[in-house]
Amino acid sequence: MSNHQNNFERGRTDIFSFSCLDLGDIEKLTIGHDNTGAAPGWFLGKVELKSGDGHGWVFGANRWLAADEGDGQIQIDLAPLPSSEFHLKPSSVYRVEVFTGDRHGAGTNANVHLTLFGEHGKSRTYPLDNSQDNFERKKKDVFNVESDELGELTKIRIGHDNSGLFASWFLDKVVIYSESLKKNFYFLHGKWLDNEHGIVAEIAASTEDGVSSLPLLKYNVKIHTGDRRYAGTDANVFVCLIGTNGDSGDRVLEGPGNLFERKKTDVFGVKSVDLGDLSKIRIGHDASGIGSSWFLDKVVVTNEKTHKQWFFLCGKWLSKSEEDGQIVRELPSSNADGVTYAPVVQYKILVTTGDRRG
Repeated sequence: MSNHQNNFERGRTDIFSFSCLDLGDIEKLTIGHDNTGAAPGWFLGKVELKSGDGHGWVFGANRWLAADEGDGQIQIDLAPLPSSEFHLKPSSVYRVEVFTGDRHGAGTNANVHLTLFGEHGKSRTYPLDNSQDNFERKKKDVFNVESDELGELTKIRIGHDNSGLFASWFLDKVVIYSESLKKNFYFLHGKWLDNEHGIVAEIAASTEDGVSSLPLLKYNVKIHTGDRRYAGTDANVFVCLIGTNGDSGDRVLEGPGNLFERKKTDVFGVKSVDLGDLSKIRIGHDASGIGSSWFLDKVVVTNEKTHKQWFFLCGKWLSKSEEDGQIVRELPSSNADGVTYAPVVQYKILVTTGDRRG
């Protein structure tokens, strides 16, 4: 059917005429398209049919005819309905604000998608994309989507396709404003969307905003390498802070210069949620490099917000070839500093050879 160069455009009613034998009372209408062209998807509202003798029929659709929408059908059969029983669905624009959280590696390069659910049904699945560099750490991204009027929103389904080198994503929350209802809906998450926790989440709606993830604190971590021959290490060192509120996870300690050398103190910053009172740390290395053995004196950790300090005394080798062969140790916390090993004492040896022939 075509009688205009722009038939079947949004919000438009197209009128066609044809002649055929009298079909009597119409029981069914089949309508569809051939799925050609750059944007073949079509949202059909309704079809009204009128015969020359004054009879009329209404065939309600309110659905997509698209290979990539809904049930994927591009052709459907419709039964007639009384005109009083059918109404075109109103649409609504939703402003979607997506907040990526404040965590190391929080942003994602994957393709993000969103589905809205409300008391009147659900939307199609929308790819969230625009010309910006979206979903970066501690950033808000804004999108506009249009859907059938869903009424009060009840939940969303949001996720990504896990593509790209850095797909893991720490989603803080989503705030959706309904233009038709003139109100916000809040979807608080504060969790990772990744292979470990799942790349798709369903989040229930709330009418109030809130804190979905704890803020980050900075811990000052001082590593004291001991005073022993070959005490330093060229291996990759990591530490995990463990407290009453959880742990920081393993953090590789990197920085400029030659780290972890004999009788040297190296300082690092570790950002984590508030771990509460630190009870222990796990520290170790990967035994890589030629000189991987390491004599660790102690570790001192300071909460930079409260200035509370914890001391983790070691005084042992982390080495496969020294002492017990361990390269990872758990060290309990102490509220006081201390001496972890006996100091090195220099001895001068004078050897006198006697005065005898031969």
